[in-house]
Amino acid sequence: MASVPTVTFTGTNVNTFGVYLNADVEGWLSAPGQDYATAAFVGGIGGVVSRYPTTGPRRLQLPIRLYADTIATRETYEQTLKAYLTKDVTVKLDDGTTAREITGRCVGVTLMPYRVPVSVVSDGVVAFVCADPLWRSTSSTNETINGTPNTLDLGNAPVSDWVLTITATTNSITDITITLGPNTLTWTGTIAAGQALVIDASDFTVENNAVDALATYSGGFPAINPNDAPAVSATKASGSGTLGGTLTYKKRYW
Repeated sequence: MASVPTVTFTGTNVNTFGVYLNADVEGWLSAPGQDYATAAFVGGIGGVVSRYPTTGPRRLQLPIRLYADTIATRETYEQTLKAYLTKDVTVKLDDGTTAREITGRCVGVTLMPYRVPVSVVSDGVVAFVCADPLWRSTSSTNETINGTPNTLDLGNAPVSDWVLTITATTNSITDITITLGPNTLTWTGTIAAGQALVIDASDFTVENNAVDALATYSGGFPAINPNDAPAVSATKASGSGTLGGTLTYKKRYW
C-alpha cells in the first residue's frame, strides 16, 4: 500500500482543510475481530456450528496533523473537522491501486495544538464507529450471466447486497434456475421479450418487469462468499427467447 493514500470524508479530500496523514493508515485495513458460532454437546464436546464468521462494528482511528500559517486558519480547520462529530461519514481510502470506502459515525475528534517556528500545528485523532465493518469498492462490478458458469471476481469478504438481472430477448423465457456459488435460486414464471427479472438482495425484492414477483421465487438472498470460489450461471426451462443478464455488486473487504 502507498505510504500516503488519498482520504476523503463524504467526498471532501481531507487535505483541503489542512490535514496531513500523520501515520500510515494500513491498520485501517486490518480485519476486525471475527467469531464463529460454537455449541457444546453432551460429554463436554464442543464444535463450530457456522462456516462463516460474525463480527462487530469496525472502529477506525485516523492519526492526523493539521498545518496552518496562522492561529485563525488552524482554528478554522479544527472547526471543519469537529463539524463531522455525531454525523455519518463516508470515508474513502484510495492507495492508487484499490479505492474503497466505508460509512461510519464520527465519535471523536481529538486535537492538541502547538506552535512551531513557521506554522501553527495541531496533532490529533479522528475516530469512527462503522456498524457495517466491511469496506466496499467505490465502483460496481458487473458479471455476465448465461448458461456457462462465470467465475466471480470478489474482494476478500462476503457480498450480501448484490443485484441479479435476468433478461429475455427476441422471445419470452420461462422458469429460471440460477446457480450462485453453492446456492440454487429458482423463479417460476415467464419473462416477456424485452423485459427483465430483477432479484435485489439489498432490499430482498424480486420483480418481473417492475412488478412484484417474490411469491414464485425460492432460494433466499444468500451472501456470496469468496471462500466458496463462487461462479454464477442461469438456465431457462422453456421458451425460444435468449437468456442473458448481469450480476451487479461492489467488492467487499475486511
